[in-house]
Order: sequence, then structure tokens, then C-alpha cells
Amino acid sequence: MAVCCALLVFFLSATVSHSADLHTLSGETITGDVVSITNKEVVIAVGGKNITTPLSQVLNLEYNPPGAPITDPFNDVELVDGSLLHCETFTIDNKDIELKLLSGQKVKFPLAIVANILREAQNEKFRAEWNDKLTNRRKKKSSMDAMAVRDQKTGKLIALLDVTLGEGNAAKGEIDFTFKNMKRQRSLTGVAGLIFEREVDPNAPPIICKVTDAKRNLLMCSSVVSTSAGLVLTTPAGAKVELKPADVTRLDYNSSKLVWLSDLEPTEVVEKFLDNSPFHYKRDRSQEDGPIRMNNVTYAHGLSLHATTELEYDLKGEYREFRTVAGINELVGGLPGQVVLRIEGDGKVLKQLTFDRRDKVRQQTIAMNVKDVQKLRICVVPGGEGLKLGLGLHLDLGDVQVSK
Repeated sequence: MAVCCALLVFFLSATVSHSADLHTLSGETITGDVVSITNKEVVIAVGGKNITTPLSQVLNLEYNPPGAPITDPFNDVELVDGSLLHCETFTIDNKDIELKLLSGQKVKFPLAIVANILREAQNEKFRAEWNDKLTNRRKKKSSMDAMAVRDQKTGKLIALLDVTLGEGNAAKGEIDFTFKNMKRQRSLTGVAGLIFEREVDPNAPPIICKVTDAKRNLLMCSSVVSTSAGLVLTTPAGAKVELKPADVTRLDYNSSKLVWLSDLEPTEVVEKFLDNSPFHYKRDRSQEDGPIRMNNVTYAHGLSLHATTELEYDLKGEYREFRTVAGINELVGGLPGQVVLRIEGDGKVLKQLTFDRRDKVRQQTIAMNVKDVQKLRICVVPGGEGLKLGLGLHLDLGDVQVSK
């Protein structure tokens, strides 16, 4: 689904302070003033000297201690990219939603980038129950929106209705919805939560950083760039956020939750052999037991799959990004022909690419959003004139990984 871009700006009044601790993957801590942050590097001034650290080596950047626990009532609004915003109130007007954040600021963006809304999110019991409902619906692959109603006396969810959510009416505090082919309106004050069924956008920019602020908002960022006033954050859904350093708690570039698919056990393996030739898929090595190598680059981790092979992995909806370099191994021979890579998420095709040994460029970098995907399926099949032959057709996935 093509997600509409939105402008989301926080203007938080505070004294600008650029002091921070940068932690690297090598275990080093660099303490100083942040000179600049780009999508390639972080520059810290220490004792009058600038120290540049490539982003690939940055573990996290800590600005300020976490804010105090939130005790006042608030609502949670989750965006399609996983960003989570805490707000005092929210109103839906036509196709837009406006939030009054706990910091007092009002922000407005398209309803199309909202994944779900939970009222009274400060209640841990409500929040745990809501997360269970979200997980169960994703497992069932529901194709409809949902409206939750809570018993005002017991606090329990008494209904989670499958509906089609429409536009809002801010003047009346209502939202339109369709239930059993009947169009209706409902007051938002009587709604415990809303779930908007959104398709995963496989072409959304990948997440490079998770940012938390003093009000414990969590922002998934595809870009983080410093300015003279603070930080400009861009989320994969297209929201832009501007924060002053004094209101930033942590920038987390941590890749420790990255998982190599070659370390995971597939829940299903389909291998169709030609002439009884046992071309099994292989982990961290090529079809000929050599290195996975493409365009003069050797990959320590990866998968090698012969046509026709299908591997399915149970991600349990816990990962947000899939990344790999896919192509034809330059060290392994084979007959001319095409091989097709198809990547599916819960039965939907997220990406399909065709590779040909006769092409000059025989590899491609893939980065996809797989947020909420339960079952990830990787299929390699012959294409074109190799559809029936299939001999010598294989594909490697270098550094194939999923990350949270």
C-alpha cells in the first residue's frame, strides 16, 4: 500500500543541549558535544577535536535520562511504521487525525498512516489485553478493520467488532463505520480502541534508528539528520518530526536484534528435484559448498537455493525489516537462463525479481518492510526458457536477515 506522506512536527520548548554519549559496536564510549548526525555518520566533539563514527559502527546515542513514568491518563496511537505516540486526546476529522500530545503540542496527519488506537493506554492490563487482540488478529490474517467496546463497570472488552472504518466528524466526536452492510456512526468517547487494517508496504524505507523522547514516545526513523535547532526525524510512513536535543532521550541504532535467516530453522521446506538430483538448500555456503560470492563481495552469512525451492519462516510478527543481497553466485557455474525470486508475506507477494546469468549485473539489494508478517516465504523457481529445464539455475541470498 502506498502510504501518504505526512508532516508531523514537535516544537518543544527547552534549552538546547548537544551533549551525548555515543556507544559503538566495539564497546567504546565517546562523550562530547554532537556536531552533526547524518544517515552516514555521527560526529562528536571531544576536547576541541571532532571524532567521526560511521553509522554502521554506532550502537546508540544517549542524550538525556529517560523521563519520569507517565501517571496521567493517555491514549496510544500507533502508526503503520511502528511509531507509538502518547496523547491526551485525539479527534478524527474527515480523513485526518489530530493529537494533543502529553507535551501539550497538537499534531495532525492523515488517518491513512494510523495502524491502531487504544484508549486508557496507561492501564497496563488494558494494554496487555490490547496487544493480545492485535496478535490474534494478525495470526488469523483478518482483512477487516475492528472497533473495540469496553464494559464501563468491569473494564473488560465486551466486543471486538469486524467493521469497515470510515471518516470522522470532529464536531460531533464521531467516526463513520460499516457493520453488516449498514453504515453507522459511533461516538469516539464510547470506543475502547480502533484497528485499521493496513497492508504492508514492502517499498517503505528501512528503519535505521529508533528514537525515544522525554514523554516516552517511540519513533521509528528511516532518516535522522541534525540541524542547528536539534534533530529532524523522518519515519518510514512519511512523518517528519523535529525535536530539540533536551527532549531527546535515546537514539538506538542497535542491530543486536538482527537475525540471520541461515541461523533459523524453516517451518516448511519444499524442494523439487530434477532427475532425482538432490540439490538441497544450503546455509552460509553455495551449492558447490564454496563461499557465497557476488560482484566480488563474499558473504559470511546467507542461503543458497536451487530451483525449485521454497522456504517458509515463522516470524511471529516480531520483525520489521527484511534485508539481503540476492543474485547469482559468480563462483558457481550453470546453464544460461532465468531464475525468479519471489518473497511472500502471509500469502501476499511482497517482492518478485528475475535474474539472468547473461546479464552484466546479476545481483540486487533488497530491503523490505515486514512489520506484522507472521509467515515469510522465500521461493526460487526457473523463469522463461528455463521453466521446464531448471538445470544449473540457482540463487544466493547474501547476508539475508530480519531485524526488529
